[in-house]
Amino acid sequence: HLPTHPLSQAYNNKAVTLLHLNKPTEAITIYDLLIDRQDEYITLAYLSKATILRRLGKFGNALECYMLAHESFPQYVDFKVDEGDVLMKLGRVKEALNCYCEVEEKGMGCWKQNARFCNRFAFLLMKDGRYEEALQKMETVLRQHPANPIALHNKSKRFYSSVTFSFVF
Repeated sequence: HLPTHPLSQAYNNKAVTLLHLNKPTEAITIYDLLIDRQDEYITLAYLSKATILRRLGKFGNALECYMLAHESFPQYVDFKVDEGDVLMKLGRVKEALNCYCEVEEKGMGCWKQNARFCNRFAFLLMKDGRYEEALQKMETVLRQHPANPIALHNKSKRFYSSVTFSFVF
């Protein structure tokens, strides 16, 4: 269900407007106000703040917000993809892989058909030395999107090098 508290809606709308005006720091301040309110907007506020922090390159702070969002709404795991991406940026491959595994296992079924998700998942598997599983993920992408350049590149690299792979955030 969608959050409905009018004051929180107004705060959220203000934060979105500030983002459109390229004022991310001010938007973060508004999201902090929403988080302090502890109402139905808390998960949205954590996720929005995490997204801004991620774009600003503040990956540690973004990770904290993604984790708090998960705490506030644990039954919804799909945003753990973003948490996994931040963990990857921080070089924490195993933890990132755990996030992707959790999403694949418990998340909405659409992730298994999402080329971007499968490519990133394959990349994490390769970084973890799990090449056969990575190859299966790439084959999934290529079955659904035969000309996917990232999957084609990663598949060819798998046979020639275990060091360099493409990964696009």
